Amino acid sequence: MGFRLTQAIIVAGLVASGIVVGSCAPAPRNDAWALVGRLPDPDGHRRTGRRVSSEGDVMAISADGSRLLCHYGSVTRLDAGLTRLWDVDGGVPVVDVPTVGLWPRVALTGEGCLLVAMAQSGLVVVYNTNTGEVARRFHTAPKPAPMLHVNGRLPWIVVATENSVLQVWAADRGILEHELAAGVTPFWAPSLSLDGSRVAFAYMVRPQEGRRGRTGLHVWDLATDGVEGVETPYLGPSLSPDGQHMLSGAPLADPPGPPLLWDLDRLDAASAYRPSNDSRKDLPKVAQWLRDGRFLGRDADGRVAIWEPSRPRRLRTLPERSRSPFIEIGERDTRLLTYDWVARIGRVWDIETGRELETLPVDPPLPIIPSAAYSDDGSTIAFARPDREIEVWRALRP
Repeated sequence: MGFRLTQAIIVAGLVASGIVVGSCAPAPRNDAWALVGRLPDPDGHRRTGRRVSSEGDVMAISADGSRLLCHYGSVTRLDAGLTRLWDVDGGVPVVDVPTVGLWPRVALTGEGCLLVAMAQSGLVVVYNTNTGEVARRFHTAPKPAPMLHVNGRLPWIVVATENSVLQVWAADRGILEHELAAGVTPFWAPSLSLDGSRVAFAYMVRPQEGRRGRTGLHVWDLATDGVEGVETPYLGPSLSPDGQHMLSGAPLADPPGPPLLWDLDRLDAASAYRPSNDSRKDLPKVAQWLRDGRFLGRDADGRVAIWEPSRPRRLRTLPERSRSPFIEIGERDTRLLTYDWVARIGRVWDIETGRELETLPVDPPLPIIPSAAYSDDGSTIAFARPDREIEVWRALRP
């Protein structure tokens, strides 16, 4: 009784805040999507303490939806975990990478054709996701920082070393393409533009006696090796696909506000697009880039909005039912996914028209912000269920 009452209070608070819409939804329909199966619990439902991790980057999917990467975390960071690459169609594992705490760092790169695992020693093992075989091994600098950024298009990875050096590696060839002595310790995961032109990273300098602490952003031009920086509390950079614009959030603010939009031809605090006090003009509080250079996220009232960065201007705002703390997109698709925690359904939306296309019934209910993945081509959606199975949906028509 106490649990149900607490859950009801939480739901009421979210509805009142406008983050979750408490509506009487019609019966879910899935005439264009089908539940094609569930990937099983890797431990066969044994009580090992492992679960589908709720921390960042727990699921990733290849561009064509054929391979799914899932991290099965542990109750404590010191326990053993597992990162598994699944063959989605066959429902069988392709690669298993045992993990302990934060290591190794595992990610998909190069349209999902390569799986990269970086150990604390700096050893990088690259797997062919089609065959599961080891394609290459190479060493970065020893004792890299526990961050690994990948490029969705190029087979590149970005790592940071303990002596404040950033490196860009071609994972398919094991070749160091670019190296930068940053001079400051990178803080937060870096961002590499899809065209490989720029890397952005945040830094933090802790206060010392007689000196104040500071935070900021650096943008590294890989063609010229030039670096520009700006001091700002808006960290968490995300570069546009062409490297011409950057979004950065404000994780140090309380409460966190909408991000800033930067034009990288003139990187200075004065030129950043700052959110207006008028909620109708605020940038989305969570934003993601589409491959055509537009971006989308939650607007000030919680609805999904699509933006054009060069002006910047809002192109459209989706209807009331799009209000959700969770958004997932296929970067090359014209649809996006939200999750309605109250109605227990996923909603698929058309970005161009703002229409709700389909609803996907999800049972049992998922967390308010679920672990989910949406392939870039828009063909496949995967949800991590509380019972550690992965629910896979496929589009029946493009």
